[in-house]
Amino acid sequence: MTSGPSPAAAGLAGPGLPMPAPTPGAAAAESRGEVVGSGSEIGKQFGISGEEVARVIASAKAKLKAHRGRERVRPELDDKIISGWNGLVISALARTGAALAVKDAAKSAQYLGAAIQSAEFVRAQLWDEQEKTLYKVFRGTWGSTKAFAEDYAYLIEGLIDLYEATGEENCIAFADELQQTQIKLFYDASAPTTSASPNPLPAHSSCGAFFATTEDAKHTILRLKDGMDTAFPSNNAVSVSNLFRLGVALATETYTALARETLNAFEAEILQYPWLFPGLLSGVVSSRLGGRTYIVVRDPSGADDETVRKVFVKLYGEARGGLRNLIIVKGPDDLVVRRNPALAELVATGKPGAYVVEEGKFRPCAKEDVEY
Repeated sequence: MTSGPSPAAAGLAGPGLPMPAPTPGAAAAESRGEVVGSGSEIGKQFGISGEEVARVIASAKAKLKAHRGRERVRPELDDKIISGWNGLVISALARTGAALAVKDAAKSAQYLGAAIQSAEFVRAQLWDEQEKTLYKVFRGTWGSTKAFAEDYAYLIEGLIDLYEATGEENCIAFADELQQTQIKLFYDASAPTTSASPNPLPAHSSCGAFFATTEDAKHTILRLKDGMDTAFPSNNAVSVSNLFRLGVALATETYTALARETLNAFEAEILQYPWLFPGLLSGVVSSRLGGRTYIVVRDPSGADDETVRKVFVKLYGEARGGLRNLIIVKGPDDLVVRRNPALAELVATGKPGAYVVEEGKFRPCAKEDVEY
């Protein structure tokens, strides 16, 4: 004959006293003997009141806390600033700020302002202007650890996104500078220069793509190339996107060629396990199908027409599938104009407004180009 449920199991702590049903965690704690009983129940065992039980327990906890404070080494506060993670945040703030520009101008300005401050901080505190080297961690000053390939990739992407959101030329100029350094330090060139002395096989395989570490990195047994996305996108997937975007914006065929070469380096793995490489697959789409490029020539007065506003709404309202580029031109001295002769001609002869690139030529955006 089985007995009925106990008062505790029925949600009662003694006759007629309601209590919450035990959570799974509380039930597990009770099964381990961590929960002995209520204050009144314990007080009955020792002949004292429930209030006295509570006082004794509080006193014991205070003594234990004081002892722990004296004897235990307190964990250090993790307050370091990481260049690559700031790149991810810059990208998120820039995209969000641009998307909110039409709906909530105040929040848009707040997010874009934070992104600009972060980018300025990284350049001032983590970028060695003389050595043209990015450092990974800042904590009062930059440490001894130089940035890995992923730090460059994430920061470059953030700067490109910030350029597209604000039109600030120094963002894309810094991204270009970082991209050149990333290629120099991490790229596995398929045709190494003959002027350099032969490098050992573990340092180079001459098949394209970016190594995760530099050639002279300490404590590195093998130089690996990261292609699979995890909680973070792989540095090669982000780098492919960066190279395509910079190649279009700055009319640099070398960047576009390196993007395709990086994709080819992972061809066998992508074909065999495509679900492990979503980032690189996006690059494959861009490589095979190309993408759409919008040019916004800003009015010197600062007043954008309706078509320009619709371009921004479309770009930041739609899903970011495939390759799409936004080039913002403020004047003939812009970096993108100096690097792209076709843009220079457009600025010299065209009017302010929005244009789309088709077969290497510019035409004003039509209604169907900006429908969303």
